[in-house]
Amino acid sequence: MAVFGLAPFSACAEEAKLPFMMQNPFISGEHYSTGTIDSEATEPAASRTYKGNTYYGWGKEFYSAIRKGLLNHKASIKVRHLSDISLTSGGIILSTITLRSFLFDILYYSTEDEVSVSCVDGDYLRYSILEYGFGNIELDRYKNGKYFYTITLAVKYNASEQQQKQVDSVVNSFVNSIDTNKLSDYDIIKKIHDFICKKTTYAYEAMDSPYANGYAFSAYGALVKGKCVCQGYASAFYRLCRELGYSSRVVISDPNRGNHAWNIVELDGKYYFVDCTWDDQVLDEGIDDFTEDYYFLINYPASLAYDNGSEHVPDPEYFDTTYYNNKYKKYYALSNYDASDLSLMSRSVVSLSAKSFTFDGTAKKPSVKVISGSGEVLRNGADYTVSYSGNVNTGSPFVYVTGTSDTADATHRRFYIKPSAASKPSASSTDSGVTLKWKANGGGVTGYSVEVYSGGRWSVAKNTTALSATVDSLSPVTKYKFRIRAYKDISKRRYYGAYSGERTVMTKPKRVSGVILGASKKKLTVSYKKVKGSGYIIQYSTKKNMKGAKEIKLSGAKKTSRTIKKLKSGQRYYVRVRAFKKYKLSGKTKYAYGKWSAKKSIKVK
Repeated sequence: MAVFGLAPFSACAEEAKLPFMMQNPFISGEHYSTGTIDSEATEPAASRTYKGNTYYGWGKEFYSAIRKGLLNHKASIKVRHLSDISLTSGGIILSTITLRSFLFDILYYSTEDEVSVSCVDGDYLRYSILEYGFGNIELDRYKNGKYFYTITLAVKYNASEQQQKQVDSVVNSFVNSIDTNKLSDYDIIKKIHDFICKKTTYAYEAMDSPYANGYAFSAYGALVKGKCVCQGYASAFYRLCRELGYSSRVVISDPNRGNHAWNIVELDGKYYFVDCTWDDQVLDEGIDDFTEDYYFLINYPASLAYDNGSEHVPDPEYFDTTYYNNKYKKYYALSNYDASDLSLMSRSVVSLSAKSFTFDGTAKKPSVKVISGSGEVLRNGADYTVSYSGNVNTGSPFVYVTGTSDTADATHRRFYIKPSAASKPSASSTDSGVTLKWKANGGGVTGYSVEVYSGGRWSVAKNTTALSATVDSLSPVTKYKFRIRAYKDISKRRYYGAYSGERTVMTKPKRVSGVILGASKKKLTVSYKKVKGSGYIIQYSTKKNMKGAKEIKLSGAKKTSRTIKKLKSGQRYYVRVRAFKKYKLSGKTKYAYGKWSAKKSIKVK
């Protein structure tokens, strides 16, 4: 249960003063929880509004705000917190241990598996953090016994944002190399295991100097640099399993017995243990006692037997919970996986008639073909049943294949529903930019990519979640083409719909400046600075609001002066000038007009 208050930091131990940083407790093996871990991450938070900002108490919304900052790899995360107790003055004096418990709860609930929705949150996010702590706490308001705080969290990650992008690239390449139409579940999980083991060696230097070798605790160390410790192996395995639709968790050991990380993964409705670190040591160090996959898809008793229970006992602080027991431990396999049992659904090859669709508002149901491990073509309805989930909107829905036998083994395959084609945008321009607007795509797209054609090539000008975008820093009186397409982000991969029709736009001439008026008998002279375009329009009137104004159109960008004759003596005239550009679009003559110059006036003699 979360702590509900903090004392003034000056009242705490010296190391607790701001900024207060601590190592990720899941890595260090320390326990900071203040009590029984429950489902606080899913409980709604009490809230209040102040100056248009919402302040949340402990609960789902508060932790979601932190989670968003972590997912965006922010080094500084601001969250607004509603507290019953003062955090900065006159409050209860807390020990350093309690401060750590406060921070533990923040990290635990914002990265909890129960609220995980992608392969880059949950355990992957939890183990991407090297250090974190308080950067600042500001009291914004006190009213009716409630304290309104802005809390700044400082975060250090074990891989930089650029390094995480390199991980994404390796992951995408690996996932794209897996033809799930030709492989069984067992084949796919084995490929993940072997890919990590063959790509990586153990980073012994990181054991003694973790802060100098933070990369070794990340999937970056495993998948890009090729050197990591157990946490890097486990994070990489978790990420790749989740990317391919398999349920997995990172498991860490009881710190009283060891300090290790490994995985569980689901096959045929059962959870097996996998330890890429130990299997890789077999490969790298040439251990003769075991095969290279001796710690691959084994049951819990076997995992303990291999190391005499020294490192593979899960930490009860995090894994002896109602949620974990009901969702995972309850389904631990009773025996090691038997790859020779070709009747298992996880040994069958499941192929889909199509793996990619375009959103049109209807449910997508690719047909399924199942070939057992022994080569027998199984029959839909007799040997298995098929169901679908989330197969209408854009995203990555699943086909579920469940056996009809008493064991009722099950498997799945993922397919994709991409956005539909974007609508052709409307456009308006200035002398340096173009504003585009378009209609919303259906199906819950993530956003839209705006592209501009200039210099003989298309390039992305802007990505946005809105239905309009302004592209700035363009040249005046220049013709540009634009197109847009909707996209859907799934984990760290982006899926695009078809392009809209192209919209051609001419930017306007610059505003005319430097207008000078001269007067003589019954006439006036107008001069101004030259701007790029096809010509100018001079407008003059005896009314300050330019009502009833007359216009003179001058063709040619070099014509920067004009004398206007036959005017009334003693009359004051108001004058303004703007440039225009004449151009062709789809065979029709069009005009782009710049802004009017500042209005000037003069009395004619």
